[in-house]
Amino acid sequence: MVNESPVAEAGKDCLVGVNEVITFDGSLSKDPDGVISSYRWDFGDGETGEGVQVRHRYQAAGRYEVILEVTDNANVSNSTATDRLTVTVNEAPKPVIVTKGAVCAGEEVVLSAKGSTDADGEIVEYLWDIGDGTRGEGDEVCHVYGSPGRYEVVLEVDDGREVSNSRAQTSVIITVNAPPIADAGFDRIVSPGEEVLFKGSASMDEDGSIVKFSWDFGDGSEAEGEQVTHCYQTPGEYLV
Repeated sequence: MVNESPVAEAGKDCLVGVNEVITFDGSLSKDPDGVISSYRWDFGDGETGEGVQVRHRYQAAGRYEVILEVTDNANVSNSTATDRLTVTVNEAPKPVIVTKGAVCAGEEVVLSAKGSTDADGEIVEYLWDIGDGTRGEGDEVCHVYGSPGRYEVVLEVDDGREVSNSRAQTSVIITVNAPPIADAGFDRIVSPGEEVLFKGSASMDEDGSIVKFSWDFGDGSEAEGEQVTHCYQTPGEYLV
């Protein structure tokens, strides 16, 4: 009897995500004049497996050639056969947001995702959660925040490959600044040449701190500081 070689069938090429479980199935392999006694898989990443069906995960993006070797029970020189398939492991897109970190209420802010990349394809969708209940689409959106506060902006990008790592997210915090409240103190009546103390300590900033106090005394003189003094030489009414 002259042995007829077995026929290996590894299956179809496939596209998966990093760490996604793949089931390789060699059950369509056959031996016309006997039985297949072993199935050996080389996954192309240094790992191997045995069996009609095996599972495997790829830890890194890339293209891997998978080899199935089947052996029949004749134990002769033509008892083995191989078949190959290609596994493409998708690299996740990398979202990037470029924008101002702080803005004023009512100011238009531009949110740009144009720096986002996809190493093995292209980004087909950009979805925005702007943090105040508003959503947007596209690689660049404009928005106006109506109220002071801290808003988390979330960008999700999609490379369209429909595998486990086709989508990726990133986020930034945008601070919409509340303006400080200046308190110059009460009106007063003084004499020419009298030293007058001005205090700005009742001024406040609800979402930060005041870093500068600038005074205009209304007579052409100016000063800086939370507390300052000034003498008026000429009678009159001065707006400080």
